[in-house]
Amino acid sequence: MLATLWCILFPEAFRRDDGPMFWKLCFINPMGSTLVVVGLALVGLVVNAADVVHRLQHIATPSEASRDRPTCSVSIKWRPSPVSVETERQIQLMSSLLNFENNFMLLAGILLDSTALIVPWLAVQTVTVLLELLIFCSQIATVGLHMGRFDVLTTATTVHNFLQVLCFLCKKRVIC
Repeated sequence: MLATLWCILFPEAFRRDDGPMFWKLCFINPMGSTLVVVGLALVGLVVNAADVVHRLQHIATPSEASRDRPTCSVSIKWRPSPVSVETERQIQLMSSLLNFENNFMLLAGILLDSTALIVPWLAVQTVTVLLELLIFCSQIATVGLHMGRFDVLTTATTVHNFLQVLCFLCKKRVIC
């Protein structure tokens, strides 16, 4: 949304030969390439399909759900969660299904050349990137910079994928 606003306010800054660093980044060879974005959508579909299948195979019955809770110990007091294990797993399944649908819409939007199918993926990723930025800034302010390798990899991949699709739309002159 910020890139769209920037393009509307300063259209002369988004010519191919000059402009801000972001615009030049989009014209690096693999950035925004159709093949790269299709690959990104396919990988997202496969990962989310595997996640949905895994979650469907491991839905617990109420008796199994009570066994999944940790037992009480002397040093740590366990308090019951306001959300049951079954509800939590159902929410995770719904989240996985929505991610699958979102990646399918991205793939369909690329193959059918329909921006209306790409924009929902971009909107979800925008919210995700902004939330990760907020979490990162709040972590630095409160406890300092302590991030695990997996967190760094996940954040970098999310931002990279977001830039790939944004550059794809910029190259097609949809956004800029």
